[in-house]
Amino acid sequence: TETCGAGSRMNLFKSTTVQTGPSNPSIAGYSYLSCHTDDVGNRALDAQYLFDNSMTVEKCAAFCANYTYFGTEYGTECYCGDSFVNPTSVASEGDCSFLCPGNSDEFCGAGDRLSVY
Repeated sequence: TETCGAGSRMNLFKSTTVQTGPSNPSIAGYSYLSCHTDDVGNRALDAQYLFDNSMTVEKCAAFCANYTYFGTEYGTECYCGDSFVNPTSVASEGDCSFLCPGNSDEFCGAGDRLSVY
């Protein structure tokens, strides 16, 4: 009693369930700026840093609470600063595609790419 396509034809259905993917979360007291370039030898934010195999954006924000800017990079890295101390430029949002190991619904930069708040 059901129709199941035909020769070179198919019945197509679209889910009504909203699918959400990873994002840059809202952090109290900060706003997400953008994906920025970074250089291992000349960090854009170099006042303080944290490496953590369970990094989240919230963990980085808490660690950098006394600074104007913070950013996550390479999934497990967090950098803080009151200004950009070395050259950086806005990069494509798709460049900051590493998921945070502590929360796979958040982006945590990428190689030489800093998700800046």
